[in-house]
Amino acid sequence: TPLYSSAASDVYKRQAFSVLFSTVFFVRQKQSCHSFIVSSATSGDGKSTVCFFTALAAAQLGQRVLLVDGDRYFPQGKIWLELLQSLPLKNPANLSEESELLFEDLSTSQQPLLLTENLYYFKTPDNALDPDQLMSSQSLLVLLEQWQKSYDVILIDTPPILGLSDARLIGSQTDGIILVIRLEKTRKDHVYSALDSLNIANLNLLGVVVNDVKKNFGSYDYGYNYY
Repeated sequence: TPLYSSAASDVYKRQAFSVLFSTVFFVRQKQSCHSFIVSSATSGDGKSTVCFFTALAAAQLGQRVLLVDGDRYFPQGKIWLELLQSLPLKNPANLSEESELLFEDLSTSQQPLLLTENLYYFKTPDNALDPDQLMSSQSLLVLLEQWQKSYDVILIDTPPILGLSDARLIGSQTDGIILVIRLEKTRKDHVYSALDSLNIANLNLLGVVVNDVKKNFGSYDYGYNYY
């Protein structure tokens, strides 16, 4: 028998992401940050899910949020849209019975698309990091400069850090990096290697999100049960 009903579990998880964004919010206040990447050392740590729900939590707290699909190897737009459709949101924008058409829009639109109140989605062009595209109107650098004027928060999902250059290249154009670690899955040596990689590139690590924490982990059990 599950410890929580599915509804209770969803509320618990969404509250956790609200707490996560409130932490990021205070970091923003101190460091004047607007754009972040969310990444992990290796695949399978849940970075894309963390990125999506943190963006949704920020939008529900009144921030104008742009969620950027920056993983050109495994784009997340369709998965995020399905997650959004499964949630009990008020007046989700652009979500209709013509889901396949919207899936196509997510992949091809040259402008951010409204997913639900305050939450916009954009898929970076696959060649956004190519040297011959760095000065084009669709280069990531140019896009980020444009977005800074229109959104309170920009969250970018990137490929994992180890073995690929995307996260470091994108991170160098943003205000900071959030690193996701999955408890009992992510290897310590991979984490150390990822941190070394970020340090060599002189990138701003804002903090670490420990994913897949069990309910009784740590010393906060009383507080969660009480409330």
